[in-house]
Amino acid sequence: MLSSTTVLAQDTKPSILDVLQQDKPGTGVILITQSPAIQELIGKKANPLDNARVIGGYAILRGYKIQAYSGNLANSRGIASAREKQINALYPELMPVVEYDAPFWRLRVGNFIEREEAQQTLQELRKAFPAFSREMYIVRSQIKVPKQ
Repeated sequence: MLSSTTVLAQDTKPSILDVLQQDKPGTGVILITQSPAIQELIGKKANPLDNARVIGGYAILRGYKIQAYSGNLANSRGIASAREKQINALYPELMPVVEYDAPFWRLRVGNFIEREEAQQTLQELRKAFPAFSREMYIVRSQIKVPKQ
């Protein structure tokens, strides 16, 4: 009678603390004394929403937005508002916002915690709005995301 055994491959990559404490010829000895809770945290990504300020059900933190327009001409406010309407018509979930920071009018779009997410949306916006796609880029900004 044949029996089959399934062996699951496990990630056996040693932690940095294990590597530092290995005894190797010709090297010094490092002894690390710490709480086991720290060992559990190593390698885990922190949730940026945990320490964010909360206002009206939204977490306020540093993240990324897509700047779709910036100008300081006499008609810059009108251009920013027109583009806001165009983007809002196709992508209302991105919540485009016209901002004035003297002397510049800016149109910023989206609230992204991760730059990769902003990059994907930027590519999508560039395809949807080729007339001003070269003016769009990612900026670090204060963002507002729903607190969960």
